[in-house]
Amino acid sequence: MKRSFLIAGALALAACQAEPAPDNATGAQPSANVGFKPAAAAARKVEEKSDTLEFTYSWPAEAAAIPGLRKQLEEELGRDRVEAVTAAKEDKAAMGQDGGSFFAHSFSKAWRLAGNTPRLLSMISEASTFTGGLHPNTDHDGIIWDRQAGKLVSFEELFSSNQVIPALSSRYCKGLDAARLEKRGEVIPPSPDDFMTACSPLAEQAVVPADTNGNGRLDVLQIWLPPSVAGPHAESSYQVDLNIDPATLWALKPEYRNLFEADRAQPQ
Repeated sequence: MKRSFLIAGALALAACQAEPAPDNATGAQPSANVGFKPAAAAARKVEEKSDTLEFTYSWPAEAAAIPGLRKQLEEELGRDRVEAVTAAKEDKAAMGQDGGSFFAHSFSKAWRLAGNTPRLLSMISEASTFTGGLHPNTDHDGIIWDRQAGKLVSFEELFSSNQVIPALSSRYCKGLDAARLEKRGEVIPPSPDDFMTACSPLAEQAVVPADTNGNGRLDVLQIWLPPSVAGPHAESSYQVDLNIDPATLWALKPEYRNLFEADRAQPQ
């Protein structure tokens, strides 16, 4: 504005909730999305190219249909454009003074829909910036928009208590190790001082709830880490998915709970 594991701490959190577990399979109200029809709008894409900068920016129609969110995205687009244009012009001027070769800069940012419910819309972005180095720099950002409140909310604000964060952090670190193993094909002995094996804090990553099966409910927390955070740049970005387990479901604030569904197939 970034594989799912269950741990005992998450179950302990569930026991602290006053409400009993739901009887249905998802833990959500079956009628939560009945009659929900997002407003029609056109997706937004800006493409500009000059001798100093190639600039692209985009977001989906679902975000464009929300006036408050669209306004914030337009403001962000404007800020990023000014910063990119200024940096490119300054770099070109400096190269001219030093007699060096100037390579045109590029900046692109694309927002992708992750989940869309009657109350919450979530998106994840990938931004790529090139300023003449060895390779572009990539980063990720997350957005969660509360239609009823008319504002952005953080991932942490979805929960009744911050006690859920340590449990999610533990699952995330295990999921990250599994993702590393999948990419590398081997286990690298862990070291707390080695970013290739350490677990970068969950709070520093882009985290958004996502609807991965397209049924209108949020079933996964997607965590995105850019290159060079969890491994060398060649390994690209990391994505860690945490299924919504029953404990996590009941840790959500009541007003958000029926927008999510729990995965009851996970081992208890």
